[in-house]
Amino acid sequence: MKRIVHTLALCGVIVALSACGGSSGVSAASYVKSVCTAAATWKNAIITAGQKLEFGLNSKSLPQTKANYVQFVQALESATAHAANQLAAAGTPRVSGGKSIASTIVRVFNTAKTNLGHAASEAASIPTTSKSAFNAATNKVQNDVRNSLAQMSAVTPANNPPLRTAAANDSTCRNLASGA
Repeated sequence: MKRIVHTLALCGVIVALSACGGSSGVSAASYVKSVCTAAATWKNAIITAGQKLEFGLNSKSLPQTKANYVQFVQALESATAHAANQLAAAGTPRVSGGKSIASTIVRVFNTAKTNLGHAASEAASIPTTSKSAFNAATNKVQNDVRNSLAQMSAVTPANNPPLRTAAANDSTCRNLASGA
C-alpha cells in the first residue's frame, strides 16, 4: 500500500512540473505559484488518504476494510476534483503556448476525476463474502486508480523558459520537485 501512496504522490510532483507552460492572462510567476500550490495541496490530500487507508487496512473485518477502501478512493476523487478547480482558477499565463498548456492540465485532472468516480463506484461494489473475491475486486480498483492517475504523468513539461524560471524561483515548486 505504501507503494501506491508514493506513486500517487509522485504523480502530483510530475503534474506540478508539467504545468510549466501557458498563454495570456496572468504572469508566469503567478500561474506557476497557483499550479504548484494546487499540486502540493493535492499531493498532501493523497498522502493523508493513503495513510488513513494503511491504518484502516488493519481491520479484520472485510466490510470495514471495504469501507476504508471506499473512503480512500473517494478521497482521491475529491482531491483531484479540488485540484482541477484550483488549476482552472489559476488562469492562463501570459507566455507562448499558455492557453494550450493550461487547458491540457485542467482537462487531464478532470478526466482523472471522472475515472476516479468510476473507480469509487467499483470500490463500493467490492464483495465482502470471501477474502479471495475481495482481493480480486480490490486489485481491479487499484489498477483503475493507477490508470486514472497515470494520465497525469503523460502531461509533459512545455519548453517555456519564463515558466521554468518561475518554477525554479517558487519555493512550493522547488519543494514538490525535491519530494519535500
